Amino acid sequence: METYPLVLLANEPRTYRSLLATELPRLRPNLRVVEVNPVDLDLAVIYHRPAVVICSRKLEKVRDSEFVILMLYPDGADKLIRPVNGTHQEMASPRLSDLLSALDGAIPLRRTS
Repeated sequence: METYPLVLLANEPRTYRSLLATELPRLRPNLRVVEVNPVDLDLAVIYHRPAVVICSRKLEKVRDSEFVILMLYPDGADKLIRPVNGTHQEMASPRLSDLLSALDGAIPLRRTS
């Protein structure tokens, strides 16, 4: 039985998070998607053990780095922050295609870590 990578959604605004929770499984059927309230993010990471976390704030209690963090609209800013070759790349005014590209890049990053 094949296990698909899990994407944990805890980004703000809530309407965008809910939209991603609905559309990501359609756009990337090889992923599992779980939507959580950002307040519950730290516990959700421990419980779900995701491959990728999409959030809008830094995690308080990151115990390991077995997952990739994509920061979408951090602190309300209109940008996407993603890891690229050991550094963080910022993209202003991200579109859905930018997020999908970052997500696609994050899965191989996670597998080679």
